[in-house]
Amino acid sequence: MVVLSREVSNKEMGDVYHIEADYLWGRPEKLVRGWRRNIPFYSIVLGASIHMIDLSIWLTGELPVEVSGYGSKYALREHQFDFDDFAVNLFRFSNGTMLKVTAHGGGAHPHHHNVRVYGTKKNFFHDIKGAYWVDSRSPDTKPRIELSDYPAREKRGRGL
Repeated sequence: MVVLSREVSNKEMGDVYHIEADYLWGRPEKLVRGWRRNIPFYSIVLGASIHMIDLSIWLTGELPVEVSGYGSKYALREHQFDFDDFAVNLFRFSNGTMLKVTAHGGGAHPHHHNVRVYGTKKNFFHDIKGAYWVDSRSPDTKPRIELSDYPAREKRGRGL
């Protein structure tokens, strides 16, 4: 993500106009059997989405000026989980950049963070298969693989 941050801040992606960030929980047992189930109100937004929101604020250097969203209790309904297990939020920043953040508490997937950053010159994608760049509108374009590592837990927040 450090390379992505540099590309955004140096305007090498052009103007970033949209970010999509998905927090794929991948550990539903922590919701249905852990302490989260027993607190007066658990929020999938505060437990998962917030990390993707924080990442997006760090990338853009901007704070959102508008937010809207929805949540549902669909994915973990058979466990009688009392709180939303899915949330989608839309944010607008003062410069016009849009952000969509989802938190998936009960889907069939491993724990992972998807990030997609769309710029006027190139786009960045990070998903379960890896990270890559797309910098052409040609239908023959091949993605350029990003080889730098997603920052390890012990290195996060240390200005890397």
